[in-house]
Amino acid sequence: MSNSWAIPSLSRGLTFLNLVGEHPTGGTVLWLSAVSGIPLGTVYHLINTRMEAPYVIKDPPAPADTLSYQIAHLNNPLQSRQILPDTAIRAERELMEGLHETTYAAKWENGDVVRQCIVEGNQSVRVWSLYTGYPEHALLHALGRAVLAAVPPSQLTTYVGSHAVEQRTPHAKPINAIMPALEEIRNQGYAVDVGEWEIGLCCLAAPILPFDETLWGPMAISVPTHRFNPADYHTLSGPLQDKALDISRSMGYRSMSLAKASTRNP
Repeated sequence: MSNSWAIPSLSRGLTFLNLVGEHPTGGTVLWLSAVSGIPLGTVYHLINTRMEAPYVIKDPPAPADTLSYQIAHLNNPLQSRQILPDTAIRAERELMEGLHETTYAAKWENGDVVRQCIVEGNQSVRVWSLYTGYPEHALLHALGRAVLAAVPPSQLTTYVGSHAVEQRTPHAKPINAIMPALEEIRNQGYAVDVGEWEIGLCCLAAPILPFDETLWGPMAISVPTHRFNPADYHTLSGPLQDKALDISRSMGYRSMSLAKASTRNP
């Protein structure tokens, strides 16, 4: 279906803001143009427009453009609508303190897996590539697969039909390999990806279920590959599943097995 109703200039502007936000130290005009495919002259106009808003500022130490604190004004109303149980936040922190790795909690919301909270690990090398609110590439990472393995078949079909699988890394699996893996995830109660979403990063995730045993979202832990031992999954998956079960029970969930319950979602 054609998006003839879309406003091209607004679309380019939003693409531009996303790119600036993804680059930790900002981006130069040449870089922004090259990555986005937006002509150089248009990028200059976008920068000037966003500076007047002002959503973009110049970073004095470098010739780069970065997001300003005005972005927080847009984020505040959104965050005020997101309700993350205190139990989930505590469980994330306890899991991080026990394993010293970065943990996440996300929510299955409007057909997407949206990260709600990140607790950074306390080891020397941490994971900085994900952010609160990140909704993309659920088929590639464990956080998303833990959800997609648990949603009803109709919702899974809708998601797969509207989200292409991108080859983000050489380890990324094609859709015909991902779909059979979802059954294994349902049976074992957690999902794993090793370098599929990002080179050098491994992730395990388990579902969170509320009182009616429908899906709320997933909880996950990320580990740099040099600290990850594939032969010792239980070291991470055991504590992860225990904490996911704690959160689920705090929401009224009463069944013993998250793996079995997730297959009964309506």
